[in-house]
Amino acid sequence: MNKELEDLKNELKRKTAQEDLAARNIQLAPKDWQRTGRRLGYEEGMVPVDPFEHQLESCHAAIIGESGTITYVCTEPKRHDSSAEAETSQTKSAATSTDGTGSAPAPSAEAETAEPSKPTEAADVPTEPSAEAETSEADGDAEPTEPSAEADAEADAQRKAEAEAERARVEALRDAEQARRAALRTALKGKLTKDMERHIYRQVLNAVALDHDMIAKELLELPATDQDESPLRTFASKSDERLKKAAFAVLAMLAESALHGKRPDFKARTVPQHYDMLSRIGYAPAPVEQTGLGKDVQPPADVA
Repeated sequence: MNKELEDLKNELKRKTAQEDLAARNIQLAPKDWQRTGRRLGYEEGMVPVDPFEHQLESCHAAIIGESGTITYVCTEPKRHDSSAEAETSQTKSAATSTDGTGSAPAPSAEAETAEPSKPTEAADVPTEPSAEAETSEADGDAEPTEPSAEADAEADAQRKAEAEAERARVEALRDAEQARRAALRTALKGKLTKDMERHIYRQVLNAVALDHDMIAKELLELPATDQDESPLRTFASKSDERLKKAAFAVLAMLAESALHGKRPDFKARTVPQHYDMLSRIGYAPAPVEQTGLGKDVQPPADVA
């Protein structure tokens, strides 16, 4: 029995994972994805790309594990290998000198033997430094603008931490959802408790988008007061019996809304059961109603 329950939970988790991937337009990896594809991540043998950055790539895909866990994969890892090689080649090319040796050209003999020119007589006169020299000195004092490798590593670690935290959050939400559903399934295997019955009636009041004040006035004949924001809810809060009556009034008025006015909708889904209930409390449909319903509506045999 425990295994059957566990299998059911895993099946629901897999279904939830499929819905999650479909909502984010992420394709499932083909069955033979391992023949050419690789997982995404930073362990040995994986494609070293963050899944959240990779999801915009055409080769992005996902696999769903037996217990509903999602693993992201790359179906064309060679695309990323070729881009890495191109980047490496470009870096090597930039580092290589014009003579192909990779070293800076040696200074010429003429430059080594050249004597410094003798200063002219005018050189004895002190002169102010040129604007070009001031600019050169200012540039020398400026800090380098290129980001350091340490900053890049810190930013990369931050992205990985955020991605991992988001994955953990989504997984926790999925587990909580499955736990809620399991608790409800277990409860529904037994009899409805008083709390469950109250939940039904309260949710009826919350779910139906009808004017509660109008229902309170029309069916329960509750007077409205300035202090009472919701006479119907106040009425329902007094006892379980009143809560049931309030819920019944809401559902009855929901069916009545389809029959209101000059053109009642006798084909509405709620109408046949509404008339069946009316006949059981002693109401006899008028001829115009019987015509609209397309049949003679007779009261049940147990209603005299």
